[in-house]
Amino acid sequence: MKKTIQAFTLVELLVVIVIIAILAGIALPVFQKAQEKGKAISDMSNLRQLGIGIQAYKGDNDGSILALSTDVTPAKAWPEQLNPTYVSSWKVFKSPFDTRTSSETASAAPVSYGINDEKSILGIDSSKFNYPSNLVMMIPAVNAASSSLAYDATAIGTAEVKVKAPTIDDRGTHGSRKRVNVLFADGHTEDILWIKLRDKTTSEGLKRWVYDTP
Repeated sequence: MKKTIQAFTLVELLVVIVIIAILAGIALPVFQKAQEKGKAISDMSNLRQLGIGIQAYKGDNDGSILALSTDVTPAKAWPEQLNPTYVSSWKVFKSPFDTRTSSETASAAPVSYGINDEKSILGIDSSKFNYPSNLVMMIPAVNAASSSLAYDATAIGTAEVKVKAPTIDDRGTHGSRKRVNVLFADGHTEDILWIKLRDKTTSEGLKRWVYDTP
């Protein structure tokens, strides 16, 4: 007696496809969120390593926070002052959110982070910092004019990579562009709201950006 092999009907196949599509639609945002969180953690790790490098540089240079490129012979932008003596790999200078090609060649290495230049802290004795735990040392150098996540910073050797207090909303690196990782002058890091970071109108906001605020 022959066995009858039953195949899926077209309707049943369509139902399966729809179910798979629904499950994929649910899983994709979860995957993207997890991927973003992983990048944010790696970004924070980079800032911590840069902070450790800066602290070591301070110890060898009488407390000075790096130096202006023109004050170094031969002239060197601040990333070159850290690499390779205090930060061994150029990969640390590149955020995982930065899509530019990595390089271990100094002249081509992309730098995603910028030093606080609201009132330049390069070459300043860190003992002059009134509130080091509040003062921004470094943040991702996000291009405020771009609707997508892009960076102002270029390959080092072109210019100092600096940043000022942001002036627009929602230009962070993660959390729907609303959050950003920050390295503070005392060496600690935080994940904070971009809109909070950009505020210079309050006493607390000034302490973030101006090192000698009373």
